[in-house]
Amino acid sequence: MNRARGRRSVLWRAASVLGILLPVVSAWYACDVPPAPGEWQLVQAIHRAEVSPAVLACMGGALPEQLPAAGTEGAEALLRQLRGVQLGWWAAMSGLCWLVARQALGHPFPLFACALLALLGPVEAGGGVLRPEVPASVFGMLGVLLLQLLPGLRPPRVRRWARYNTLALVMTSGCALGMAIALCPASASWLLVPALLLLLVFAGLCLQTGRVLWRRGWPSVPLRAVGKRVLPWVLLPMSAMGSAVSILGAGSRVSPLTTMESSLLPTGVTASALVVLLAAAGGLILLFGIGTSLGRPRRLGAVIPMFACCAVQVLNGLMVPRGFDTTSASVPLALLAAQGAALPLVAVLAVRGWKR
Repeated sequence: MNRARGRRSVLWRAASVLGILLPVVSAWYACDVPPAPGEWQLVQAIHRAEVSPAVLACMGGALPEQLPAAGTEGAEALLRQLRGVQLGWWAAMSGLCWLVARQALGHPFPLFACALLALLGPVEAGGGVLRPEVPASVFGMLGVLLLQLLPGLRPPRVRRWARYNTLALVMTSGCALGMAIALCPASASWLLVPALLLLLVFAGLCLQTGRVLWRRGWPSVPLRAVGKRVLPWVLLPMSAMGSAVSILGAGSRVSPLTTMESSLLPTGVTASALVVLLAAAGGLILLFGIGTSLGRPRRLGAVIPMFACCAVQVLNGLMVPRGFDTTSASVPLALLAAQGAALPLVAVLAVRGWKR
């Protein structure tokens, strides 16, 4: 029995590593595409420090002191080198996708999420294009992952330290979301994630307060406890906006969205239809689960931050005009499709149980 468990554990870890590497391999195959419009101009802007300090810190470390002329072999070699450095950001994004799915959905959905992420257009077709949206999405998903740790906090023996831990996680998550906005100010939809979280938490607290008010009357409503629960979620968008403004500074140039020929969905019609159906099913499952458990936030756990991220970024990706980058919506769409994969998985298990 112990040997069988050990083998399953080793197989699951190996499958997890391979699943995380799938988007990286897919982006690596896309590194041989010709330079995209504005890609070399971005390199020149980084070299002249005409971008925000966040872009300069995340993407300017591998640049030489003197840039080669555009269109030469040296420029192409430098562009391939920078694209190779960007593969590290894709690995970080894939790992964060796995962790967010693991926190909210459990096994085996992280593997589905990483496999679906490797099939999407921003990774499969445009994974090699150098752009600031990739590190911005990494910091955005890092903020979502930190928010997922909030519902799982258990108050220790000293309540004061529990408050400090909560505030530290909220401020760190806000700084990560602010870094995402500072890297790509044109895609500032990450600021709507804590706003939607605040709305969901406030709606749940209103339902709980309504129950107490109906059963025991107005004097028994714990107004102080309600204020303590809402305070961290109010500080979250404020810290995100404050960190974004402080990083951007007054004289930095705001870079527009990167122009991309690839869309958010996979290239094939069948794969695109499958992803859309799975994402729609996953959205309905999450919406139904949150709607039925909104007055009991302990039952939701890490699902609330993931749902807020998926709702905001997928809707933003659908509203982005065709021809612009939709990297920020790729991981949320993969998470929704991974959640939607629960329906065929349950159907297969039900059929197997019925045949037995």
